[in-house]
Amino acid sequence: GATVVISRAGRTVYSVGGLGLSGQALAITESIAMGPAIDAPLTSGRRFSPPSWNSISSMATPRHLTSATTFGGGVAVIGGKGPTFEAVSSAEIYEPSVGAWKALPNIPAPRLRAAVVSARI
Repeated sequence: GATVVISRAGRTVYSVGGLGLSGQALAITESIAMGPAIDAPLTSGRRFSPPSWNSISSMATPRHLTSATTFGGGVAVIGGKGPTFEAVSSAEIYEPSVGAWKALPNIPAPRLRAAVVSARI
């Protein structure tokens, strides 16, 4: 399935990869800005307007069951199952300032659902 990660400050949520309806690994990435919802005062009589998901640049490698962490304002993904359903060792980082993914060095061995903390396996 897709992997969801929340930014350190809790202001942005990312959803990366996953499986399509026909079972194919996906490269899609979406984000939702939670900042306006967090900052909005809750007053009586005011209707809450929930934020919406936005598509952002797709990853180079379609994947599901990946590991992810926020890093440097974006999100890093590591491993997972790729388009052939084999575990992959590739890693990528999304940089919001340029709106694109950048390849990172491969991890030493393919991994599924590795624990990732502060971008370290």
